[in-house]
Amino acid sequence: MYNKEVEKIATYIQASHSLFYIQHSDFFAVREIIKELKKKEVEKIEIFKNYKFYEYTNALGSSIEYGEPFDSDESEIEDGYSKELDDWLKDKFNDASPKFLVLKDIVTTNLSSQSISYIKEIAEKTVTSNDFDTIIIISESKPIPFPEELESLVTIVDIEPLCEDDIKSTIRKFVNENGIKCDFIDNTDRLNEFVYSFKGLQQNQIEQILCTAVSKENELRLKFDQQTLVLEEKEQLIKKSGILEIVSSTSDFGKIGGLEYLKNWLRDKEVIFKDVVEAQNFGVSIPKGILIAGMPGCGKSLAAKATAKLFNVPLVRLDIGSMLGKYVGESEANMRKALSLSESFSPCVLWIDEIEKAFAGMNADEAVQSEVVVRLFGQFLTWMQEKNSAVFIVATANNINSLPPELLRKGRFDELFFVSLPTERERKDIFKIKFESKNESKKGNWDLSQIDFDKLAKETNGCSGSDIESIVNTAIEKKYIDRKRNDNAVSPLTTEYILDIKKSKKSISEMLGDKIKKLEEKYKELHLINASN
Repeated sequence: MYNKEVEKIATYIQASHSLFYIQHSDFFAVREIIKELKKKEVEKIEIFKNYKFYEYTNALGSSIEYGEPFDSDESEIEDGYSKELDDWLKDKFNDASPKFLVLKDIVTTNLSSQSISYIKEIAEKTVTSNDFDTIIIISESKPIPFPEELESLVTIVDIEPLCEDDIKSTIRKFVNENGIKCDFIDNTDRLNEFVYSFKGLQQNQIEQILCTAVSKENELRLKFDQQTLVLEEKEQLIKKSGILEIVSSTSDFGKIGGLEYLKNWLRDKEVIFKDVVEAQNFGVSIPKGILIAGMPGCGKSLAAKATAKLFNVPLVRLDIGSMLGKYVGESEANMRKALSLSESFSPCVLWIDEIEKAFAGMNADEAVQSEVVVRLFGQFLTWMQEKNSAVFIVATANNINSLPPELLRKGRFDELFFVSLPTERERKDIFKIKFESKNESKKGNWDLSQIDFDKLAKETNGCSGSDIESIVNTAIEKKYIDRKRNDNAVSPLTTEYILDIKKSKKSISEMLGDKIKKLEEKYKELHLINASN
């Protein structure tokens, strides 16, 4: 496990690199890497056999490791372990024996100038002196800017998410070492599907979930249907991050009028998301996602929510604006974390609402563009192009003129749709759905026999879905007020009653007619597909 990271560090050490930086929240992973480093052989030579391993934290000071690194039974606390980091580094600088110094959560932004100076001296002395060999590994739980004095010396090591083989090894090790019964461990297809649900999680998180799953049974047994626990753990990750938001929704396409072309297109993708692993084994590329443009109130957000319901996967919302931080590099680190979290939550739908606002200014003159936004945009585009996880993006936009052209080219999204004002037939469907939902959700008993839905559809030309919803809500509200004022007597809903309410409201086409026309011309120019037809 972590073979790539171990190989990378060992290779860099042989090339005279002496200072490494790992940003990772799981110190178990960092410890595993160092444990494997101690065993590392190059051409049958145990290159780190005679190295001592020291670990320093602000809480406990330092310990020296004799046996397997970080095994509490075989390690002891150094004399003077409570020394300040400055004094501890000074001691290690004066000690010429080969060693690893592992500094955990020392918060590099708070380091004293003396500590920074000692780290620099140790790193440089290792490179320039044949009689001095000290490797420093600094590990931080959260992204922290590295001191400028050390930037030229440091090598950044990224710990990649566990691959499927590593996850299988973790599960098999857990099952074998604990005597767990597992009916699907030798069933390749089922094991692959079970493993897929753990993608994006760290080793200790996987082990915790497996322990929880087994503890829920009366016997030591691991069941295939316990994948729901994995989803619960991933939801915890999302909630704790503060960057992404899990959106619960009961919306489905049966309660959305119109958008028939979009619905049918997504139903094809549903077949893939029902069994992503099997589809991949067949050679199918995982769908990347869609962009839906259109005026407010025409069903874009409802479509995003209904897509998650259709695919039977979680809906995660990404607010790019919330990732902007006040420190240099913080925004980019937040973006990396958000995208990594979304991948760990896969399969899922990643909803980016009003994406044009997130990258506002990208179409402006270069002098006006925010450097941070430009970098975030570049990160996002690269991820969209290269991702191979089952994260289906649904991005919505009100004003497509604000979107940079790089976002619209093929390869970013599978398809680009636009949502226009509903047609007459769609308006009829929307009216029916809205009134029927009132009867269902509120346990109402509205008599709809005196409503001519064809006439309503014809007389509401230019209304959006939200305009129609507003008309329906107002009609029900007025009927309730009338009933309270007339001793619970209530007259039935009629076509004329509803149309009278419509006359008191301005539709979106009346307010934004010119803007809608220009946007529809832009949709045709960019060859966006009409979601309705």
